[in-house]
Amino acid sequence: MKIVKYILIAIPLLLILIIGVGAFFIYTLDLNSYKSLIVEKAQEATGRELVISGEIEHKLFPILGLSLGSTTFGNAEGFGDAPMASIESVDINVAVLPLLKGKVEASKVKLHGLKMNLHKNAQGVTNWDDLMPEESAATESEKSSAASDVDVVINGIEITDAELLWQDDQVGTKIQIAPFNLTTGELVDGKATDVKLNLKLKNAAPVMDASLVVTTKALFDSKAQTLSLQGLDINLHSTGESFPNGAMDLDLTSNVSGNFATQKYSMQNTDIKIAGTGDAFPEGNLDVSMQTNIDADV
Repeated sequence: MKIVKYILIAIPLLLILIIGVGAFFIYTLDLNSYKSLIVEKAQEATGRELVISGEIEHKLFPILGLSLGSTTFGNAEGFGDAPMASIESVDINVAVLPLLKGKVEASKVKLHGLKMNLHKNAQGVTNWDDLMPEESAATESEKSSAASDVDVVINGIEITDAELLWQDDQVGTKIQIAPFNLTTGELVDGKATDVKLNLKLKNAAPVMDASLVVTTKALFDSKAQTLSLQGLDINLHSTGESFPNGAMDLDLTSNVSGNFATQKYSMQNTDIKIAGTGDAFPEGNLDVSMQTNIDADV
């Protein structure tokens, strides 16, 4: 009987020892020592060069977190030497305990200095075609059902000083968006959140410079398949070849709603103001305002 007693005492002690050793290993783990392995596996999976210049930091409890410093991801063959993507820093944190209940609770996701270089050549091939996964056999209903099993709450997104380059050799388009900044409030399905976006855009041909500011309170309901943008406010300022010796300003406010299932959309209490100066307008000036409600069933 003593042997049974000793076994009953030894088992929990052994478990405590295993958990303690595991926790010590994880907490003292330095992911930076695995950079070469991460780079090697990325090369094997994508055929692209991954360069991690910054530090990798992690947290485990009560928050599962990952911070990544300066990193670049190589371009596809035939698209030049400039990286396809790079980022200065990423910070993502997820609460551990809610994961055990099938719920994802993430703090604000922060991305700083993201740069994307997207390119389509004259043959219609893009520099991301080789990264696209093969089509899955799962139906849309199966995908949506699987997604609905997980309750996701993200305490906002913060994208700062991002840059997007888009070049289409088939039509001669070359667009640069920089900087691109986006901030949101808490992202919860069926709950309204504040959204603010601002960006500057340059187009090579025809030459155009534009700045855009968008603010709204957005609400998306995945079950009802509806989207609402309350208090939508859009401000656009444009200069360039289309407005010689002048500029154009567009101000739009509205309450927008849409149902993707019924394909019915609405813009209520819409106020549009357009002001233009320069040679593109009669007598060098344009001043237009309109108030309207719009309903569309497509």
